Amino acid sequence: RIGVEPSTAMAVIARQRGIQVVRAVAEKLPFRDEAFDVALLITTLCFLDDVELCFQESHRVLQPGGCFLVGFIDAQSRCGQAYQRHRTESRFYGEAQFYPAGEVVSRLASAGFGDFASVQTICDPSLGSASPQPIHPGYGEGCFVVIRGMKPTRPFGDGRRNGDGIFNGQDESARRSSGGDDSPAALLRSMCKMHASHFAIAGAGLSCIMH
Repeated sequence: RIGVEPSTAMAVIARQRGIQVVRAVAEKLPFRDEAFDVALLITTLCFLDDVELCFQESHRVLQPGGCFLVGFIDAQSRCGQAYQRHRTESRFYGEAQFYPAGEVVSRLASAGFGDFASVQTICDPSLGSASPQPIHPGYGEGCFVVIRGMKPTRPFGDGRRNGDGIFNGQDESARRSSGGDDSPAALLRSMCKMHASHFAIAGAGLSCIMH
């Protein structure tokens, strides 16, 4: 697990949680081309200086068939609208820029990603955090959205990726763990479960996973 983090204090927390931290920003990743299988950006999108450049850099460092997961507060959700109304009152969100889920998908597509899938949760903010809320496919109702974009694969037979599924060599196991449900949302949930040990990134804004 490799995390990218510009903050010294957050880098310390990330290292305490078992992450190898590189001091950098998501818009200028200090990695070679096609170095990783998975890149993860969680609750960081709203703090980026340049979303397009971040997405382009993430695309560059992913191998063909690699997976990019972006988790964020949907600007059009009730939570997103509330954050925007009151962000000047918050030291944490004062400089945040929230984006609608549809716009995030469009920006990912412009950066070269495709084969999108999405899930959402916190569809009823009034329930609070007393108990976990269910995960639903798509976006448009939940406050928190995760969008998966795939980097296109090379033609089959070049020895790198077969391009059929979420992950090369893991698409069948993902289908099995989803109980035979081949929907994008089910496969996305299964993939997240399969790689849960890689995703505890603490303060690291972008986590790249090398296999």
